[in-house]
Amino acid sequence: MRGFLIGLVAVLLLIAGAAYWAFSSLDSLVEAGIEKIGSELTGTDVEVGAAAISLAESTALITGFTIANPAGFSNQSAFALDNISVTLDTARSNRGVIAIKELRIENPVVNYEISGKTNNIDALRKTVERNTSGDDIDEGDEEVRFVIDRFIITKGEIKLATGGDKIASSDLPAISMNNIGANKGGVTGTELGQIIVGEMSGQVKKAVASGVLDEFLSPAEGAVKSLTDQLFK
Repeated sequence: MRGFLIGLVAVLLLIAGAAYWAFSSLDSLVEAGIEKIGSELTGTDVEVGAAAISLAESTALITGFTIANPAGFSNQSAFALDNISVTLDTARSNRGVIAIKELRIENPVVNYEISGKTNNIDALRKTVERNTSGDDIDEGDEEVRFVIDRFIITKGEIKLATGGDKIASSDLPAISMNNIGANKGGVTGTELGQIIVGEMSGQVKKAVASGVLDEFLSPAEGAVKSLTDQLFK
């Protein structure tokens, strides 16, 4: 899931970039761009409910963001969240570094499905890694860096399904990080993804270790450690 989440972060940063360099674009064009790039990255449908860009306040708001399951899994989304909001600092931004006052993700839900010896998140991860490896990425002469004063993920939920109607869930605690990249001239999209995934990894492991999902898993399907290792390998 590490590559998958890093890819997701890259999609979120495209929102910030689009908001800074193309504030005059219509909301519908920003929405369509996110859906197109996200779908190409994950190999499945990425949808946005709506996009709202405010020139006066230097903000971008994306609502109803979902990533569909890959083929072979249920019709539920693999990942969903209510809102993504970005507040830019245009005075501190330039073509090399984009300064973000706040990047906020609200109510993320991860639907983790096990089918045989595979799972939906691992399938998405492999697709993201394939689509972001080698010559498939054109980073240009100089990769844009980001400084984020405050990054917030509100309390969310992880759900586990192993087939049939059995579903278990556990809370994902809220995450807050400050001054990302401030002391090193910014971080790249990949570096930011690694920072965020590292923090999420610890929080998810705590949530899963609460025992809710462990009791749901049969011995044949693995213990909590095996599940969390798969989530963040």
